[in-house]
Parts: sequence; C-alpha cells; structure tokens
Amino acid sequence: MSSESASDDTAPLLDAEDRSRSQCYLLFSGLLHAPPAPDLLAATAALQGDADLSLLGSLNELGACARQMTEEAIRHEYEDLFLGLGEAGINPYQSYYLTGFMYEKPLAELRRTFQDLGVRATRSTGDPEDHAAAILEAMAGLIAGTFGSPAPLPSQKDFFDQHIWTWIPSLFSDLAVHPDAVFYRAVGSAGTAFLETEQRAFEQVSPMVRHHGPQ
Repeated sequence: MSSESASDDTAPLLDAEDRSRSQCYLLFSGLLHAPPAPDLLAATAALQGDADLSLLGSLNELGACARQMTEEAIRHEYEDLFLGLGEAGINPYQSYYLTGFMYEKPLAELRRTFQDLGVRATRSTGDPEDHAAAILEAMAGLIAGTFGSPAPLPSQKDFFDQHIWTWIPSLFSDLAVHPDAVFYRAVGSAGTAFLETEQRAFEQVSPMVRHHGPQ
C-alpha cells in the first residue's frame, strides 16, 4: 500500500498502543502475503509474551514456532497451504470467503472503500485487492497515517467491521485447525486472538462515537 503522504520528517506521531496495533496488522499481513523473508521470520521469532494471557500467549507460541522451524520448512508449508491445488488449500480472499467465488461484490465494495480512504495497493503479485494480506496492510496504514493523517477511530472501526471482522477470523480459524499446518496453525491462533482483542476494544467505543461517520 502507498499514498502521497508526508515525508518521514512530518509523519504523524503515534502513541505506543497504536504503533503496536499497526505493527501487529503488518506482521500478519506479511505472514499471509508470501513465504516470510528472513527479516520477517526474525521479527516473528523475537515475539515473547505472558502465556497466561490469550493474545500474548498466542504470540509467544508463534514466536517459539518461528524459532524452532527452518525458513525452508515454513516456505514449503506456505506453498502447500496457499499455493497448492485442491480442497485442502486456503483461499485468502474476501470474495471467496463471503460468496464462495472470486471477483464478487465484496471485492467491488473494497475497491470503493480503498478509493474513498485514499488507499492505493502497490503489491505486484497480481492478486485481487481483497487478499487478506492487502486488507490487513491497509488497516495498519489507516492506524499509522500512511495515507495522510491517522484515520479517526470511527473510520477504523467501519473498515474493521466491513472488511476484516466479517471473514478474516474465519480464515485464521481455518489455519488454526488445518491438519497440514504447523507454523501457520500458530499464525491462525495468534491472528484470532489479536482480532478478538481489536473487536473488544472497538466495542468499548461509546455508541455516539462508534456510529459517527468516517471523517
């Protein structure tokens, strides 16, 4: 994703919570986009958390899995899950999860949303924009101000409700129970815990703020 945003010198300052949220969305985006590169695997392996807490415990499990598995094994697992043919594969697109088909109404709606928010996809893979990785990357950008100023909370919630919460939890759940997944089973569990944390936080927004239109 990119935008005609300000330079680094004028980039918006984020508080620690929003910076952490944005980084989590980027982490899961990267893990779903392609077999993770060494730098992303190193960042994943560095994850540590309190096992008594659902989200942090899941992140800790994901970090441990990244430390224990080789880059080659994770790459093969990604290819088997996301690039393989057959019913056992994972098809990480919003249109497919919501309608059972590609290039359907959810993709058209997402494209309109991206246009309204100033989001421009830059991935060169040829994937439709409703790939989970692109949507999670867009959410990270809305939080961080990649497309201008950080999006206000109502706009973040609208995007989350319409394009993330409607289907990406199901994608993560499918990964978490997939019989051929090891690393991506941990990705699915951690992703589920993260999105549940986000959903609970959005639900704590007062009704007046929650239903305010996008700014």
